[in-house]
This record gives sequence, structure tokens and C-alpha cells, in this order.
Amino acid sequence: MMTSQNDLPGRGKPAFLMNGGAMGALIRSYPWASSPLGPAEDWPISLKTLVGLMLGSTQPMFIVWGPHRVWLHNDAMTPLMGKKHPGALGQQALDTVWSEARESLAPMFASVFAGTPVQMDDISLELDRHGKLEEAHFSFSYTPVREDSGEVSGLFGACTDTTATVMADRRRSEEIVRQRRLFEQAPGFIIIMREPDHVVEFVNDAHRRMFNSDSWSGKPLREAFPSIEGQGFFELLDKVYATGETFEANGAEVRFRKSPDAPEETR
Repeated sequence: MMTSQNDLPGRGKPAFLMNGGAMGALIRSYPWASSPLGPAEDWPISLKTLVGLMLGSTQPMFIVWGPHRVWLHNDAMTPLMGKKHPGALGQQALDTVWSEARESLAPMFASVFAGTPVQMDDISLELDRHGKLEEAHFSFSYTPVREDSGEVSGLFGACTDTTATVMADRRRSEEIVRQRRLFEQAPGFIIIMREPDHVVEFVNDAHRRMFNSDSWSGKPLREAFPSIEGQGFFELLDKVYATGETFEANGAEVRFRKSPDAPEETR
């Protein structure tokens, strides 16, 4: 008796479904014969190869296959899916699995199935992954999968959930805005610079009145305020950046000009 190279000895399951963790087991036990994809042993070589690759990967990956847009995914993808796992397996990707995001995803799916890959560093979607719609962010790539005839039969996707990073960045940005609103109202002058070149990011109203610094934003301090050259202030900034140590002064004298043509002032 001859055994097909696609069969697992003693299991009657295709070899490309070997291992693959929990999703490998689910895909092996799924009733594919009654699905649009048909029996797994009859799948095209391209689909078998991609499923084997997907199941062996530690990166979140998924496949959308055929005219019915059937969804398959690996273990690494399950945390990104929330309550959609495991029920998403074998279902229509747009009409069932991600129906709440269909309007956003459908044009990208159409592009891929027309033969054009899609990649995005950030996409924001409203997804129902935990019982309610919530904002979610991903970086991902969609790659068309072609048969020997050149026809696109499927979509191969790899993605990363960036929601936590995006939300953390947003909170930091909001905190910076709140902080600078407070700084703007401060009676003393305040300047914030980005290192290592001391690029001016913020000056408050008191600073603008004192030094005529309205146009300093985005410029290195040496360029924005050249009239203090030679008084040791640039060197102090370099030292603070290099050492991480605070520098304080009381009653320090500074000579400056509010513009190239303005008289020198001493404060």
C-alpha cells in the first residue's frame, strides 16, 4: 500500500498541517470537506505551502483564500482576535470575521486580489474583539498569492498589534500638551529643547517677551540665539546633556541681543 507524501502516517491528515500548536490542531480537525475550500488534502500546493509556513511562524499571520475569502490564522494571531477566536476559522473574512471593519478593509482586499500588495505602518480600526467596539491599531502587509496561471487565489497577511504603543504615545502627547499649557501661563520664562543639538521645541510667552524668541521653534539654540556665544551657556547645555546632571545658577549674568540689529542687553 502506498502512502501519499501529503499524509501523516497513522492520522490520515495532510503533512503540511503537522504541528502548528493549537491552531494546527484546530485546522486539522476542521470539517473542510463541507467548506468552500474543500478537503485539506485537495488544496492547491500554494495554499498548503502558506498554511505550513503560517503555522510554523511566531509572528501573527493569516490567510484569506478563494472567492469566498475564507479566513485561516496561526497561534500568534489569536491574541489579536479576542473573542473572534476560534470561531473565525473557516469563515468569510469580510462578511463574518471582520464585518464591523468591512468598509475599511474591503478596498484593501480588493486591491490585493487584483494583484497589488498593500502595506501600512499604521491603520486604525473600530473592532469588536472583546464584546464592544474599540479602537485598534495595526501595522501589516497583505501579499497577493498567485497560481501558475497568474490568477490571484489568496491573500497572505502578517501583522502586529500596535494599539498599546499608539495609545501610550497619545497619552504622552496629551500630557505634553497639558504641561505646556501650564508652562505658557508661568510668570518666569521657560524653554524646552530636544537633544543632542538643543533644538528648540517650546518657549512660553514670558520667554518670547524677554528674548524675542517667536521664531526659534525647530532651530538649534546656537542658531536661534547666537548673541550668547562665548559666555559658556552652550557649553553648560552640552555638559548637562552629556552627564545627565542638573545645573543651577542664581544671579548669573547674560548679555544678548533680541535681534542682530538690536542693542546688547545685560540681565
